[in-house]
Amino acid sequence: MLTASHIRQDNCIKGGGILDNITLGLRLLKFRKLNNYTQKEIGKYLNIERQTYSNYERGVRTPDMSTLSRLAQLYHISMDELLIPEPGPDDHIPASVQEGPAPFGQSRMQLSGKEARLIIDYRSLSEPLRENLLRYLRFLKTESDNN
Repeated sequence: MLTASHIRQDNCIKGGGILDNITLGLRLLKFRKLNNYTQKEIGKYLNIERQTYSNYERGVRTPDMSTLSRLAQLYHISMDELLIPEPGPDDHIPASVQEGPAPFGQSRMQLSGKEARLIIDYRSLSEPLRENLLRYLRFLKTESDNN
C-alpha cells in the first residue's frame, strides 16, 4: 500500500519506478472520464479551482496526498490503483473496473487486459453508443454461432 512517504512534490512513486506528472495526469483524466465528471465538478468536490485541477491532469502541478486520497475515495479505487500504471495485455482487470464488492461467498471473474480495456472503453461511451455496441456484439455472436 502506498503511503505519504511515496509521494514527492514533483513525482509519484510506482513500485520502485517514477510515475511522472504527465502519466499521473493522464490517469486522473481517465478516472474522471470513466466516472463521467467534469473538471468543474471535481474542482468543486476538492474545493479547488477548475484550473488547478486542470493543471493536475496536464501534469503542470502535482496533487498532494490528501487530494489523491479524496480522488481515490470518489472513484471507489485504492491509492495503488490511482498511482500504478495500466495492466498489460495479459494482466487481470483492475478493481476500478469492477462494480462494488463480490457477493458473499462468490469470487470475481478474472478478465484479461484486453477484456478490461473493453469494459473501460464501454463505460466511456454515451448510452446510445453503448446500445449500438451491444447490438453489434449480439449480431457478431449470432454470426459466430451460425458458422
